Amino acid sequence: MALRDRLPELCVMLIGMAALFAWNAVITIPTYWRQRFCGSPLARYHESAFSLAYQAAALVVAAWAPKLSRRISVRRRIVPTTYCLGVIFILFALLAVWADAPRDSVFAPATVIGVALCGGLSQLLCSATYGVCAALRDNFTAANMAGGGRGRGAAA
Repeated sequence: MALRDRLPELCVMLIGMAALFAWNAVITIPTYWRQRFCGSPLARYHESAFSLAYQAAALVVAAWAPKLSRRISVRRRIVPTTYCLGVIFILFALLAVWADAPRDSVFAPATVIGVALCGGLSQLLCSATYGVCAALRDNFTAANMAGGGRGRGAAA
């Protein structure tokens, strides 16, 4: 099967990865964060801090994305962004196992900055991937909108 035929599946995977990465890797583990931030203001307000950092970065990138799309190709937006999200995931994993990380000077700022980067990069990846989806053949887009999926034609 040619890459062009697999492109719809790749787009769906990228959009899912971009949208769910930070949520699954960071935000859905409140007990862990309360324990790691025990004794700091983030122990109680980490969910708000994470949401604010994520959404603020995503909003900035969403406002910047149309201008960026005229300057940088879709491939140059998707590939490096995907790699960066992978590196952030690895850094989060390393922080998770570094039990002695200084909480206030390293762990807390690195976590909040990482969440903000996830927000911005996720928005960048989604906007680039939606650009690819818009260029796909019509029967794929129509099939997805009608619930048929995988480019098999519109559902009856």
